[in-house]
Amino acid sequence: GEGGTPLIAAARLGQWIGLDGPLWLKDESRNPTWSHKDRLNLCVVSAALAVGAPGIAVASSGNHGAAAAAYAARAGLPCAVFTSPTAQPAFRHFLAALGCHTVIVPSAERWPALKRFVAATGFMPASNLTRFHTGNPFGPEGYKTIAYEIFAALGERLPATVVVPTGYGELLYGLAKGFRELLRNKLAARMPRILSAEPGVRGPLAEARRRNVAAAEVSGPESLAAGIA
Repeated sequence: GEGGTPLIAAARLGQWIGLDGPLWLKDESRNPTWSHKDRLNLCVVSAALAVGAPGIAVASSGNHGAAAAAYAARAGLPCAVFTSPTAQPAFRHFLAALGCHTVIVPSAERWPALKRFVAATGFMPASNLTRFHTGNPFGPEGYKTIAYEIFAALGERLPATVVVPTGYGELLYGLAKGFRELLRNKLAARMPRILSAEPGVRGPLAEARRRNVAAAEVSGPESLAAGIA
């Protein structure tokens, strides 16, 4: 049931922020586990089945772990989620209900622990293995379908601008990949402008672009925006 989520007109919100044209919201909460992560995990778990991986492993403190656990269960594969002690109780209950194995480690240890686990078991990783983005390459193949759906919902047109909530940037990359494919196949005439919405207290991707480097670390206070902090 993933994908095919509605594009909702938000005229009053658009007027409130001073837009000249229409504003649309892509409601990814309509996916089976209520987030866009379902699109990624459909592709990753399908790839795991195709290569005979014995299970799925992910480092997550929220939606990604829930989606990985759900799609692994649907495929009949075990799933291990490495999460931190500060993960929200509702998320941990969700994982328990889906029958996955939850491993609680200090926040900074999630990625090294996941990397060791994947090396030892052959489980397919559904998330990054390091603090920087080293996500599963099949994931953006799910995210690019959002670009296709926006194009179809707008009558085979692309919007002028797309604003994307951004943590590691997988969704941002997947959307750009989808729009570029529409362009390359001569279905669309131009790329939309894509804006990365990062927490203002840090903004490492913006800093990397400013310095023209592959990745940047920035200091600053913790963000309250849990999903993209």
